[in-house]
Amino acid sequence: MHGVLVFWLLHQCIDIVIELLKQAAHLGIMMSDPVGFSGYCFTPLVAYVADTPEELVITCITMNASPNTMATCTNFGDPDCHPLRKGSSTLANIRKVVTSVSPSDLMALFEECKQYHLNSVQQPFWMDWVTVDPSPFLMPESLHHFHKMFFDHDCAWCIDVVSAKEIDFFFSLLQMWTGYCTFKKGISNLKQTSG
Repeated sequence: MHGVLVFWLLHQCIDIVIELLKQAAHLGIMMSDPVGFSGYCFTPLVAYVADTPEELVITCITMNASPNTMATCTNFGDPDCHPLRKGSSTLANIRKVVTSVSPSDLMALFEECKQYHLNSVQQPFWMDWVTVDPSPFLMPESLHHFHKMFFDHDCAWCIDVVSAKEIDFFFSLLQMWTGYCTFKKGISNLKQTSG
């Protein structure tokens, strides 16, 4: 329950901080460009950089579902392309839960939300922001989505296919470049990697 309350607080805090941006997205605001010309602008949310756990909190989804698509843990790894997780469907599911269970009964609310793969947030910060939908504005965070994914998945797959001995041999042959790491003993035994 502590985690649920933390998620509620996070959405409420973000909502307070971005209130003027949401008003500008709805009504528009005069802004100047880098040259100094003024123009009537609207402020949509185009990017929110987050790692996977934070994406789940932002989209109000539990760990056993994808924050970007309608896939759940039973569908992870399927070759099928699942439809995008639209904010409108998430909000519709939140409305269903809130009408069937009192928000003051946290345990019942939490159990009801599990059926819809929701994390129990009732008022996401993006719900009243014009033209905002979580699936397009979520951007992958480089460290976890690219660098760590490569070593945890792609590199492990290559080692399994080619063999650790052969991968290590080819990495040991790479010419040394100033500013870049060389791996004289290969990469199959690396325990930790960084940028």
